[in-house]
Amino acid sequence: MNKYIFSALIALFFNGYVNSAQASLLSIQLPNGTAADTTNKGSSFDVGIYISSIADFGGFDFDLTFDSSKLVVTAPFLTSASVFGPGDATAVFANGLSSPGRYHFAETIDILSDTALSQGLTVDLAPLLLGTLHFQALNTGSNSTISIGVHGSNTILVDFDGNPLGTSVQAANVTINPPAAVPLPAPIWLMLSGVLGLAYRAKAQKA
Repeated sequence: MNKYIFSALIALFFNGYVNSAQASLLSIQLPNGTAADTTNKGSSFDVGIYISSIADFGGFDFDLTFDSSKLVVTAPFLTSASVFGPGDATAVFANGLSSPGRYHFAETIDILSDTALSQGLTVDLAPLLLGTLHFQALNTGSNSTISIGVHGSNTILVDFDGNPLGTSVQAANVTINPPAAVPLPAPIWLMLSGVLGLAYRAKAQKA
């Protein structure tokens, strides 16, 4: 084989390996830091939305979907990490519960208000927090999925110029257990033992 062709094939293989190893990932992390966790009915928990391995990151627009019979978004609903700025003249925000079981979350660099910028964010392998959604567990059940989907016909991620960026997404699964049993306090046990003692004494006196 021609050594130049061989070298080109090696370069293409290496480039493909690096690109696949650093593919962009949009993911949901539960309180234990993974995509699967358990919680109790009635309890509250936070869900983090993260992005990793992306260059020239200029904006995102997506929905988080979930089973509204098992989970509900609670105040303060969504806390943005403001990755594109403090939310004044450097970024445009949009978020809100668009329907039961569907929460819309979007942010983008405001190029018109910040002409000093020439490119978007570069995020390495370490996940960058985009925002935190606050949930409460309503009913028991396994595999209550929280997933990321495209909002309307918009692209999930865009670069600084508004061009779509490819990414993979990772959903999360929550198992909701029945409420934990509340143990009776010690004074209740003392009172019960006293009542039983009095009853036994009264029975003994009658005998």
